[in-house]
Amino acid sequence: HEVDALSRALGEARQIDDVPEPSPLFWEHMARRVQEATLALLKSKKFAELERRVNGFLSAYTSSRVSDEELFYEFGACDRSLPALTPVIHEWIEHYPSSHAAHQAMALHMSAVAWRMRGTGFASETSAHQMDSFHAGLRAAQNWAARAAALHPQPILSFQQMVANANALRVDSQLLTKLSLSSSTAAPT
Repeated sequence: HEVDALSRALGEARQIDDVPEPSPLFWEHMARRVQEATLALLKSKKFAELERRVNGFLSAYTSSRVSDEELFYEFGACDRSLPALTPVIHEWIEHYPSSHAAHQAMALHMSAVAWRMRGTGFASETSAHQMDSFHAGLRAAQNWAARAAALHPQPILSFQQMVANANALRVDSQLLTKLSLSSSTAAPT
């Protein structure tokens, strides 16, 4: 199992004394390779294999064999605004309607699409139409993240996504506090 082998290798590496932490470039390279493999399965519509891969990461996370960061790397494949991904992720959800991974993938993707619609300018340089599209996209992403959260016992990614979107939407600070507390209690012990 790929996840277990990676987790074992990282665990063994952590036990070695006097070895410096890997550089940020190492982690960036590792994240890119993990995401490319996941994205390739998604684009080729190999949904059964994709479910096995992503659910392997989720299972490893639930049993504390991979960290939050490693789980984020895996799902980062869907945190992009490529228009061609929307119908593919919808198809994944159609094939696996109870899949936390598929719903979370859509939440991440819709958030990325919302940010693309907003653009990169300062708020004062962003049109009302761009901001309206951005807010509508983030609300859609919130809905997908909420659906995903209901489908997994430790939905750390869903809570993280909801908090990030709520910050961008400038939602009531009490809601943010509730989501942050829920997120902290959802992490493995």
